[in-house]
Amino acid sequence: MDLIKSFEDKKTVPVTTLVKEMMKVELTPFADFRKNTNSMQPPAQQVAIGIDLGTSYSSVAICEPDGKVRVLNNSQNSPTTPCYIRLGAEDVVGEVAKSQALIYPSSTIFDAKRLVGRSYNDPNVQEDMKGWPFTVASDTSGTAVVEVDGNVYAPDTISAKLLTKLKEDAEAKLGKTVTSAVITVPAYFKDAQKQATKDAGIAAGLNVIELLTEPTAAAVAYSRDITLGEEKKILIFDFGGGTLDVSIISIHESDVTVLVTGGDNHFGGKDIDTKLMDYCMTKFNATNPNVDFFDGMYSTDPPVKEQYNRRLRRLRNECEKTKIALSVCSSTMVALDGLIVQGTTSLDLNVKVTVDEFNAMNATLFRRCISFVGRALMDGNLTKSDIDDVVLIGGSTRIPKIQRMLQDFFDGKPLNGRLNPDEAVVIGAAIRAGASHGYESVRTTIHDVTPMSIGIKLNGVFSIVFPKNSKYPNENTKSYMALGNKKTEVEVSIYEGEDMNAVNNSLLGKFILAGIPTTGKFQRVDVTMALDANGLLLVTARCEGNGVTKALTIRHRRLGWKNNFPHIYNERT
Repeated sequence: MDLIKSFEDKKTVPVTTLVKEMMKVELTPFADFRKNTNSMQPPAQQVAIGIDLGTSYSSVAICEPDGKVRVLNNSQNSPTTPCYIRLGAEDVVGEVAKSQALIYPSSTIFDAKRLVGRSYNDPNVQEDMKGWPFTVASDTSGTAVVEVDGNVYAPDTISAKLLTKLKEDAEAKLGKTVTSAVITVPAYFKDAQKQATKDAGIAAGLNVIELLTEPTAAAVAYSRDITLGEEKKILIFDFGGGTLDVSIISIHESDVTVLVTGGDNHFGGKDIDTKLMDYCMTKFNATNPNVDFFDGMYSTDPPVKEQYNRRLRRLRNECEKTKIALSVCSSTMVALDGLIVQGTTSLDLNVKVTVDEFNAMNATLFRRCISFVGRALMDGNLTKSDIDDVVLIGGSTRIPKIQRMLQDFFDGKPLNGRLNPDEAVVIGAAIRAGASHGYESVRTTIHDVTPMSIGIKLNGVFSIVFPKNSKYPNENTKSYMALGNKKTEVEVSIYEGEDMNAVNNSLLGKFILAGIPTTGKFQRVDVTMALDANGLLLVTARCEGNGVTKALTIRHRRLGWKNNFPHIYNERT
């Protein structure tokens, strides 16, 4: 039996006795677990770190008891670690893997964050595959995986190898064992992507205290400089290598309240690199009409395929450097000797790129960046004048054109350059990790919103119960009509996303409400979603006719409790 129509509009209702009892049943095991193990507050002798797990680069920081934060250098004495992993008999992670990517293009994996929690048939994955020299395949469940020398690696396994490297480098720097971490994720990460990140942390031997959204982490770092009694609304524009997050956050002393969040978890500086690569390949093919840059792309001959992969890797490296150079120069050259070798003929690539040409080829992408800013203001019913500060986070915000467009959008308001765009996120993560140790000087309270809408499937349509940017804790109820005929049960499927077609969104869970009276008449079914302060979602369905009730607890949307506390992920009648 299907739920066939909404009986009344969504409404906010007080917490009912039924829901209170169910929440008590669900949360008591966790409370006992926390009391017995104190897992959320590591003992003082243990070390908790903050990790900014990026698409292009990652970093680690630690908060001292006095509130001071140190960004830790890695084994190469650098504050950032490239997100490159060479897979093989002996894994190589970081700078060495990146420097040798030209030698081992097919086994050196990067951009793994863009694969996390995605299916192989995801259009974004299919598009990215065109620019990757390594092989992406589908596992038996349709999830995107990486294949190297006949071995299959899940994206979270690759992320776990990177996290292990970050953990080991931090331990070497501190001379202590790292047991726990706060790991940052894009604000617009879906539930499956958050869970995959949590799984990677666990696989790396970390107790993941919290998955903290990147803009919120930056706001926590920003809050250190808020004076007593001061309140500010800031817009965090976080444009990294693979994601764009735009969040509007209110900060009052140690209280950080997310008002609006939006963005695209598959849009970043890598896409700008790709535009520049396309430009160079077009120029190369125009100069060499009898040669195809893409020759070998789909070859089944390993040496030919490897030549193409190496060529692609060389061009991507050079385009990334060119993008960075154009932030300080008016023009530069993309120059690669012997890009294609045919017999005794060696063909070079020499393409001059000016800032104006660079801006023109990326004009659509830059306008798209600004569109998310306007949308965030609209979603929050705010005006430009309501924003006290515009804070830039992420390496891609160094592009001068983006800075000018942001400043123009805000009518000439100076952009806040107080925070280091490469370190703000990891500093915020470290502060939260320090707070988990009980450091009072860095204790902050975070009030968050749902980054995406949450609802159920109704005749294939997505019926929203919690709209995007809903504050929590909160409880909403919607009532539906089900036809009690021959079937005595209805399926309640819970999704998150924004697509009106329910199945195009992410499935969070589902359950069957059985025992519907077979009266042949419509039966009212109330679906209640209760989201607590920690993001624990309890969904209940109740048939008004006879009171039969079914409930499903969906794991913590920020921490991914399902792994740590399997006893509170279940259905109850």
